Amino acid sequence: LNRIQLQGKPVIHIVWRDISDLKQAEENLRLQSLVLEQIEDRVTITDLDGRIQFVNDAEARSIGCEKEDLIGKSVHIFGDDPREGAAQKDIIQKTKNQGQWRGEVVNIAKNGQRLVLDARTQLVRDEQGKPFAMCGVSTDVTERKLAEEALRKSREQYKSLFEKIQNAFALHEIIPDSKGRPYDYRYVAVNPAFERMFGVKKEETVGRTIREIFPETETYWMEAFEHVSATGVPQNISNYTRVVDKYFDVSLYKPADNQFACVVEDVTERKKYETELQEKNILLEGILDNIPDLISVKNPDLSMILYNRSGYSFLGMNEDQVKENKCFELLGRERPCQPCASLDAVRDRQLTEYERFFSEFGLHLNCRANPVIDKQGRVLYVVELIRDVTQQKKAQETLVQAKEQAEAANRAKSEFLANMSHELRTPLNGILGMMQLLSETGLNQDQEELIQLGQKSGKRLTRLLSDILDLSSIDAGKMIIRKNEFNLKDICDSLNDLFIFPAREKGLALDCCLDPTLPEKLIGDDARVHQVLFNLIGNAIKFTERGSVSLNISPVSQPDNGHKRVLFSITDTGTGIAEDKLDKLFQPFSQADGSLTRQYQGAGLGLVIVRRLVSMMDGNISMESEPVHGTTVHVVLPFMIPEKATSQKVQVRVQPVKKSGGLNILLAEDDPLNQVVIKRILEKD
Repeated sequence: LNRIQLQGKPVIHIVWRDISDLKQAEENLRLQSLVLEQIEDRVTITDLDGRIQFVNDAEARSIGCEKEDLIGKSVHIFGDDPREGAAQKDIIQKTKNQGQWRGEVVNIAKNGQRLVLDARTQLVRDEQGKPFAMCGVSTDVTERKLAEEALRKSREQYKSLFEKIQNAFALHEIIPDSKGRPYDYRYVAVNPAFERMFGVKKEETVGRTIREIFPETETYWMEAFEHVSATGVPQNISNYTRVVDKYFDVSLYKPADNQFACVVEDVTERKKYETELQEKNILLEGILDNIPDLISVKNPDLSMILYNRSGYSFLGMNEDQVKENKCFELLGRERPCQPCASLDAVRDRQLTEYERFFSEFGLHLNCRANPVIDKQGRVLYVVELIRDVTQQKKAQETLVQAKEQAEAANRAKSEFLANMSHELRTPLNGILGMMQLLSETGLNQDQEELIQLGQKSGKRLTRLLSDILDLSSIDAGKMIIRKNEFNLKDICDSLNDLFIFPAREKGLALDCCLDPTLPEKLIGDDARVHQVLFNLIGNAIKFTERGSVSLNISPVSQPDNGHKRVLFSITDTGTGIAEDKLDKLFQPFSQADGSLTRQYQGAGLGLVIVRRLVSMMDGNISMESEPVHGTTVHVVLPFMIPEKATSQKVQVRVQPVKKSGGLNILLAEDDPLNQVVIKRILEKD
């Protein structure tokens, strides 16, 4: 309506326009807008430069923005990730050039969430065909993509498992017979382990049946396959097949109506090991059951696991009665034995052994417990061996009594021999004395020779009696080792004086060499040292016909805490001794030549006495000898070194007694014969 002037007069100008088409178009646009807002797909309309003109609610919600915040903005606000989808600028360019575009694009929501979209864009043209806008419609496929990725990974994992699993796997198609019952099984898939285990190739197996590839398959396998295929109930079986000469553990199941699958594990080596283990167990049980001693295996807390046959028999129980009971409870006790070998073995982690009397049985038992320890040092079990030593204890007691009786008898024998030696030596000294007096009565040459032979025999008998007396004293424990201060040179001089004439008579050189580094004085039993060397040098001269006899004395070690070890070596060039006879020389009444017609006389006691004397002085003796080439005896003895004297030496001057007629002498002698001999000797001028 318009108010105008017409010829000077106001008039109202009314124009009527038909807008029915416009109204219809507006209604259509409203309806289209409602539809765009209702659909779940994301809709975006931009100008040709990519500035947003319209977005529906789905687009705004997915991005996390209000519509007003998006209108007029570039589509770059949606973000992109060219590594996984198209870039926004490429989508705009391709849509302009090609009129449309479709593909995947990744948008980044306001909260940082990545959205994978299946997008489609279309160039919008006016009635003249001129493009003026672009419309994009996209579907959110994020969940689908995640599911596809998970499925892909699952398939890869399944494929890796299928390819790398050590157990064989086979999937079969069930082939029924004419009555619909499972009859055969066609291979659908097999893994590499199946190929290795059964010696077949995948290409030669898939598509063929079990009966075709393995016609000799045992009936019990086919029956098991049929049962699982018909019932669908999974089954585990373990058995042998001659097809490949192996034992298998097989898991059978039905994954689908017309499918049958099996997982096969080769247990041939395990079966072999189990068989060997079973045989060893049978052998071990047989050995244990045939051992007469009681053997038990128990836990560290003393609860029983088993006994051998002897153990069950001893207790009068069986395995069920013993198992899990503690060992002391089986004896009717409330607490373990004290001491307990098993508990101490667990505590100390080592073999423990005790012997004690068990009043319950009236027996002496030896208990020997050994712990079984794992690599971590934990005690898993205790193996105990119990032995009845009652008879052994009685035998030991009898043996001790017999030993004591034998020792008493030996002491009595030694005392008897000592007494007899003394009793024999007394009249023998009288006989020798009478012969000495008789030799001074002016005898002719024959009579003197007879007297000398008698004296020689008497002296031999005297030495024998002295040796018997010394040996008896040692055996009876009556010989005492004394400690005196002495000079080794004095011993050398004494021995030289004693043996110089016997050696000269046989044409032998006698040497005594004393190391100058030895101390001048030593502390020890000089009398026993002298006796040892006297016997050894005497033997050397007796068994040497030509050459020499020497005594060398030298230090073995440096002085240590006032002690010194000295080596005495007696060497001769005599007959020597065979190696197999050396040990016999130190046995009583034994000689290298034991015949009655031997060349050298003697009772065989000298070396025995020497060895025992050396032992009593904490020394040792050894011998080197070679027939014809001679013998060397080594004696090592320990001595103490005296402290340096701090007091002045006291000189004792002995005044010579002037002879002024006869002397008054007191003679103490209980034997009348010896009284006469000594009296006669003393009365001689």
